[in-house]
Amino acid sequence: MRDAEVSPEHRGKRAGAAVAAIQGDIDDPSALSQLPEGKQESGLVSARLALGFERSSNGAIEFIPRSHRRLLEQRRFDDALFFRETLAENRDVIGTRVEVEMRAGDVVFFHCKTLHRAGQNGSEQVKLSLNFAYHGADNFPVQGTRSAGMPSIAI
Repeated sequence: MRDAEVSPEHRGKRAGAAVAAIQGDIDDPSALSQLPEGKQESGLVSARLALGFERSSNGAIEFIPRSHRRLLEQRRFDDALFFRETLAENRDVIGTRVEVEMRAGDVVFFHCKTLHRAGQNGSEQVKLSLNFAYHGADNFPVQGTRSAGMPSIAI
């Protein structure tokens, strides 16, 4: 695993707040999400803590590598900010996704613009995880998103 890349303007700054949510089987398995260009993305990092084993059969989290560095036009997303899988130009991008198996206690950190989703839970068991969004004190979640649905906690 590589060290996280930190831009010079963010080195040495501490996060202003964290938004936390307990997430069960509420992920839309057909929706890859990413903050669109220009939407308060600076200094926002997401973290997912597995509370049990996550694998293909119960909806492991998936990422599109390096998608946070791509310029993805707004038209490639729907009104809820999910990547439109029906667009032909998005299918090649989606084809590069990788699945991350996690055990209880494993944590994955990712840039807010990294396309990600949890797969469909095909098991009989509820899958639980804790999801956090860390943001600077001057960078609030976009209204109408899950991150904005929970109060921030100053750290």
